[in-house]
Amino acid sequence: MGFMRTRLYILAFLCLLGAPVSAHPNPAQSFAACAGRFSAEMEHAWLLGTSHLTQHQTSLATFVSLVEASAPTGSRRSLFHLRVEAKLAHARLLHAGTFVREVKRAAFARATAAHFIRECRKLLLGG
Repeated sequence: MGFMRTRLYILAFLCLLGAPVSAHPNPAQSFAACAGRFSAEMEHAWLLGTSHLTQHQTSLATFVSLVEASAPTGSRRSLFHLRVEAKLAHARLLHAGTFVREVKRAAFARATAAHFIRECRKLLLGG
């Protein structure tokens, strides 16, 4: 288990090198927010029956691993809270983007959700 954790720490560090300047100073918080966003994406894909479900599951698992590897001691509860908040906020965007009849509002929600997912993917190697 120690070898795997070390590899995840190295991966997290390398991800930070390619992260945008505005990345959160605590990488575990950025990873937790992304885990929440991909959790919402996964559930949305499952509910609508889209083909991206497996891709979202993989991304979610990756970010959960990164959170576990980079979480400071005693911060798991606050990181889980952050993950849930990000998931709920992202789910609202996805819901609005899919079901709101006001065209501009729906388009804005879709664009915002897509922006957040792109920012999360930038945290990963090859993203």
